[in-house]
Amino acid sequence: QGPFRVLALADPGETALPGIAAAVAAQNPLTKVGLNSSAREVAERIRDRVATLKAEGVAPDARVQIVAAYNVAKDIDTILRDAKRATILSVLLVTCVLVFGFRTVRALALVLVPMGIATCVTLACAALLLPQLNALTIFLFAVLFGMGVDFSGHLFALRPGDHAARWPDVIERHLRPLTASMLTTTSSLAILGIADFKAFREFGAISAVGVFVCFVCAVLFVPVVDTLWPT
Repeated sequence: QGPFRVLALADPGETALPGIAAAVAAQNPLTKVGLNSSAREVAERIRDRVATLKAEGVAPDARVQIVAAYNVAKDIDTILRDAKRATILSVLLVTCVLVFGFRTVRALALVLVPMGIATCVTLACAALLLPQLNALTIFLFAVLFGMGVDFSGHLFALRPGDHAARWPDVIERHLRPLTASMLTTTSSLAILGIADFKAFREFGAISAVGVFVCFVCAVLFVPVVDTLWPT
């Protein structure tokens, strides 16, 4: 069904492997098997169909295995589950640190709103730069949230509590050290671009872009949120 094409179907008793009654070989000519949905869709369809047939009493003792490239579906599910868990924990832990350090809801907004915007922009950049997320880049947002939140936090903490200093003056005074911090982080990530392993190159590129975006969003939106939500 769909883009999947059956390449070979062996009748019962005609397979070369002992103990195997039938073998089906299928290929998806349109989509590469990877962290996209093709392998997972095939595996889920097979599992659902087998469960339905066994529930109807068709060969209840039969053993069905998914092999070759489509056997990665279980690993893909594990990677996606781990990435989701890591991202949620990263957000929760960073939020807890901010609450403990600043002790105000307003501070959370000043730090997390620019970070949320930066995350959305980075996701858009990833969609443009990468054909699909791999086992490393899918953990980008868990890592990025821990690194990129520093810029907003520093800007908020650097402004005097009495708001005697204007935001343009605060940013001008601290732009050089914040820029230096951004450049040291992005350069160390961008150096992964020379790696032979493609996953390392992609992770380094999109992570460097993400840190730069976090820096820009902090400089632009921390003053905006502070102005819209005055003390």
